[in-house]
Amino acid sequence: FRLSAYGLVAKPSLPAIARSGTLASALSGERAVAFAGSFRTTPVYDRARLAGSVAIPGPAVVEDAGASTLVPPDFAATLDPFGNLVLERRRA
Repeated sequence: FRLSAYGLVAKPSLPAIARSGTLASALSGERAVAFAGSFRTTPVYDRARLAGSVAIPGPAVVEDAGASTLVPPDFAATLDPFGNLVLERRRA
């Protein structure tokens, strides 16, 4: 037998992630990173220790267990309520 069904279902709601802390508490070190052909000393942050309300000014590196995210010099990164890292260009 084979069965296919279609129907309307309620949209699932995702729980917001509550995080607290400061940007300084998430700092795990520094490293030299090349931007436009020159190296800059760049702070490295542990994503698991980032608070949702903290803005991370670029340049920066955000490390996670499965990936590293580079925040370029003219960008800033924040965590949204669901834990996604959002990068936005800063205005000049």
